Amino acid sequence: MGHHSSSKTTVKKMKIKKYSLLLLVLLTSCNSNVSLTLVPEFKITDTPVAVGTPTGQNNSPNYIELTYPPLPIDVLKGPSMSIYSSNPSDKWGISIIFDGQSFMLWFERLIYRDQNGEPHWQVNDTLFLPSPVENQVVIVDQCFINGVLDNEIVVLGGIDEEVFSTRHLPSSNVVLSWRANRATGKLDEIERTNVECTVETVLEYPWKMP
Repeated sequence: MGHHSSSKTTVKKMKIKKYSLLLLVLLTSCNSNVSLTLVPEFKITDTPVAVGTPTGQNNSPNYIELTYPPLPIDVLKGPSMSIYSSNPSDKWGISIIFDGQSFMLWFERLIYRDQNGEPHWQVNDTLFLPSPVENQVVIVDQCFINGVLDNEIVVLGGIDEEVFSTRHLPSSNVVLSWRANRATGKLDEIERTNVECTVETVLEYPWKMP
């Protein structure tokens, strides 16, 4: 995974207990510096692959083609990751968003940097996440289909003690999976049966909001 961008959330330390664990992770967004954050202790459940109820998608605006910054009022951007590309001028990312009603994934493309070097993004596609379930995370750029690494795969996965001890998320722990298709700019849901991931970096879902 050495070719991946430093903008990812990196698990620095894992400590497994019988029923709880602590994670030290690096949380960052695609347009911010890396910072060290302690994820609160939480309990392992027996149903890490449960699907939460839909969030309030019917009441949320359409954000496709939005260019930011600035973000609309009441929209909060959570943790983000860049998708690896061999072309440094073609940068894409995945962000977790909350707009006061719905949790979403935004699939976005870097369109330019302003005179201060700040990146400006355009939202190409969005999807609504199910409501948060204990011990679930979003994984980007670390997943495999039929054993072959595919940088475009995005997964909502359920975490249990075995996943943390092995840093491997099997297909049985994949809740939902999508392809971040850079050719079309769309997030397409895909069959999860043959998807598995390395768990070196994660996006908290939900994240600790201000």
